[in-house]
Amino acid sequence: MKLKTVLSVILSVIFTISSFSLFIQVKADDGDFTIAGGVLVKYNGAGGDVIIPAGVAAIGNAAFKYCDSVTSVSIPYGVISIGEEAFNACSGLSSVTIPDSVINIGDYAFAGCSNVKDVAISDNLAAVGIGVFSDCSSLLSVTVPDSAASIGAYAFFNCTNIGRITIGGNVKSLGEYVCQGCSALKSIVIPDNVLEIGYDAFYGCSSLESVTLSNNIKSISDQTFIFCNNLKSIMIPNSVDTIGMEVFKGCSSLAGVTGMDGVSSIGDYAFTACTLLESITIPDSVLSMGAGVFSGCTNLADVKLSDNLTSLENRLFFGCSSLASLTIPVKVTLIGNEVFSGCSLLNGIIIPDGVTQIGYYAFQDCVALTSIIIPNSVTDLGFGTFIGCSNLVYVKLSNKLKVIKNNTFFNCTSLQEVIIPYSVTVIQGYSFYNCIKLGSVFIPNGAITIESYAFYNCADLKGLGIPNSVNSIGVSAFDGCNDLVIYCGTGTKAEQYAIDHGIGTVAGMGPGVTMAQGSTAIVDNYNCLIYGFNQPISSFVGIVETTGNATLQVVPSSPNVLGTGSVVNVILNGGVINSYKIVIFGDVNGDGNIDSIDAGICVDVQNYMIKWDQFDDAALYKAADINGDGNVDSLDAGLMVDYQNYMVNIDQSTGIASPA
Repeated sequence: MKLKTVLSVILSVIFTISSFSLFIQVKADDGDFTIAGGVLVKYNGAGGDVIIPAGVAAIGNAAFKYCDSVTSVSIPYGVISIGEEAFNACSGLSSVTIPDSVINIGDYAFAGCSNVKDVAISDNLAAVGIGVFSDCSSLLSVTVPDSAASIGAYAFFNCTNIGRITIGGNVKSLGEYVCQGCSALKSIVIPDNVLEIGYDAFYGCSSLESVTLSNNIKSISDQTFIFCNNLKSIMIPNSVDTIGMEVFKGCSSLAGVTGMDGVSSIGDYAFTACTLLESITIPDSVLSMGAGVFSGCTNLADVKLSDNLTSLENRLFFGCSSLASLTIPVKVTLIGNEVFSGCSLLNGIIIPDGVTQIGYYAFQDCVALTSIIIPNSVTDLGFGTFIGCSNLVYVKLSNKLKVIKNNTFFNCTSLQEVIIPYSVTVIQGYSFYNCIKLGSVFIPNGAITIESYAFYNCADLKGLGIPNSVNSIGVSAFDGCNDLVIYCGTGTKAEQYAIDHGIGTVAGMGPGVTMAQGSTAIVDNYNCLIYGFNQPISSFVGIVETTGNATLQVVPSSPNVLGTGSVVNVILNGGVINSYKIVIFGDVNGDGNIDSIDAGICVDVQNYMIKWDQFDDAALYKAADINGDGNVDSLDAGLMVDYQNYMVNIDQSTGIASPA
């Protein structure tokens, strides 16, 4: 019995040794594998179902690369690492099970395995490397384990059939292009453990409808969801400070954007071509918005902008053809190029007083715009600003403009009235080209140049005052103005131009205001002020008169009182061509009296309790400074009280107070 037992043990050992020898012979010695130091360096077999031998600790770089005849691989427990491109382009491989012993998978390890449908990933994997499953076009789903700290760039790039990706509970970052081209992916939940999402992460995920973002990401990188044209809504967590460039560009089904309460900046073209977006609120946390953020949002009708914006950058609302009105925040100083170009319904727009620059083509083809006031803070109006605004009737220009640039009102076929301020020295080419309803224009004294085609085909232009200061008039400046009469001085450039081009002239400056014979009134045509009244007035009969067939329209500062600030409009052919303001020295509240009320206002101005604009309130400044020192302060206030008490007189021609 004992002998049988011993023989049995001996036979068992022999069988085991033989079996081991047989295993080595079949799986290694026959040349299917090259193994060195526990690393499977190269697979040399014929393909099919491959079983990697036990004892292999690592699969080397490119070990199975281009082995398109391999249909399945059994990776034994004990393998710790799979090298870079280990199974790259194994196009016949249909399924992969990665045992829990695997800690590391190298970059592009399974890239191009176009027939892999299912992957079971090790629960101990430290990270999903760069491009590990890129171009696995048959892959249907994947679960990234909780052990993984990151998902590298291009990890699931162009996995066109993947419908589900589960991100593990310890993943901190998603690399750039991580899911680009995953066109079957319908939803994604990015858990709160994720702190960073790389740019272009979900580029072109055309079936993506639902996204839940981590509440701990600080930014949404450039182009993260670009061309996800089935994405319907997005909630931006309060943790997000920055929305990058083109993040939601081309998301043509995006109809709802909420959150953003922590966002401080929004990048260029972030929401461009989101054609179903109808309304959006930009919270006051936002300090800057890039160019073209809403360009091409053709259904955007309701926008609330952050009150802390200081600029509207280029093309911000370009082509927003449903936008009818917008409140521009008062802190804005710049309206960039083409900001409202193509906003064909835009009509209600007020430009705040702080704006200093308006870019080129800013309101191009805003065909519903009927009137606009350019505040006196604006020093630069870009070329072609209102080109093609075919229903624009009235424009008030800033009195700080020095140049009316090329094509500013090109083809504004309804424009009837424009007041050119005294600050303008140059009217550039094509400025009023084809403004066929423009009835009359008064070019102020100080203007020097009228360039070529400036008023070409202004068919209704009947009267044009050109001052003696103009010394250059370009080619065809008034061609097509067949009924034009030029008001000008004798021997001037304007007169010679009219003679050379067969245009009628009338001596004098044309439509305007001048002092009536015997009147003490002073007409300051440069600053558009009228003063010098020795006694209170109730009308201008016998005080001032018009020239060039114009008439006057008076708007009192107070009912039935012509005090400081009363407006005198110069009317020609039914339109206002210029405006003046009355100055009564010492009267700053416009009631026609000089008393302690006016004195109190001066003290309030000195103490910054009342703010006057240097240009809009020029009449008030002039009326208040009755000691002639260039300031408005308590000294002026004291003189006003003295005047009320008959202690001083105020000369209404010079504005200076002197002892009674």
